[in-house]
Amino acid sequence: FSRSQVFQLESTFDMKRYLSSSERACLASSLQLTETQVKTWFQNRRNKWKRQLSAELEAANMAHASAQTLV
Repeated sequence: FSRSQVFQLESTFDMKRYLSSSERACLASSLQLTETQVKTWFQNRRNKWKRQLSAELEAANMAHASAQTLV
């Protein structure tokens, strides 16, 4: 993926986590990618997003737990 393609994919992902088939087709066409490439990119990006949320939640829980032990 080129930088501009990734930028557009990320921008679209920030607005919408899931694309309809027509949205996927339109985005793929505008980026000169296949629908499968766009579909796979979104699947991978959602997994990355979920891992990041999980890590942030874990960090918040650890901070809360350590604050509790200090009290």
